[in-house]
Amino acid sequence: MTEGVAIHCAVLEPKCYKDRFAVGPDVRKGPEWHRFLAYCEENNKTPLSGKQSKRIREMYGGIREALKNGSAAARTLYCPGENEVSVVWEEDGLTHKGRADRRFVGGSGPVIVDLKRTHDASEDGFSRMVASSRLHLQAAHYLEGFEAVTGEEHSLFIWVAWEPEPPYAAAVYMCDPDDLSRARLERKRLVECLKESTEANEWPGIDQELKTLSMP
Repeated sequence: MTEGVAIHCAVLEPKCYKDRFAVGPDVRKGPEWHRFLAYCEENNKTPLSGKQSKRIREMYGGIREALKNGSAAARTLYCPGENEVSVVWEEDGLTHKGRADRRFVGGSGPVIVDLKRTHDASEDGFSRMVASSRLHLQAAHYLEGFEAVTGEEHSLFIWVAWEPEPPYAAAVYMCDPDDLSRARLERKRLVECLKESTEANEWPGIDQELKTLSMP
């Protein structure tokens, strides 16, 4: 988790990296490490071991290499825009939040960008991750939020997928408009369910009865 946050900062907000993170000993135990933790707490910094820092530098270097030469991923991340943009809005009597890695305005309108770590950045591999992690639903949530806050239509969502292992491959994908349309409908249903549960203070879970389980 910490490494992912650090990579996001290094790629999207490099000028803030030294203010947010500090590098300590390689071994995360003992008096030296505890003194380092005290320093980080006092100075509001996130602690990184020496080994973590080395790995983050390697990943960052690999990602920068993958993003060079005017690639689509590089243009998406480094064109004029805003990084780490938070939105808060009211919907159906509920407060919703979102934080986009990037937002920029392209020729077809506003675009939301998510820098996403994955073990397989290929089209086939990342599409499976999108489906299993329901990332299209997250995309719909962000788009709804930015529409609510800005008053502008937001219909484009892009993932920059990157691998944390050599050769640190990176690729850029746009969320399919049909998937987004279905995700918006699913999100609306979930928001209505959340509202009903909040008002009734009833939170249904998974049925606890014994069932026979078959392979999908």
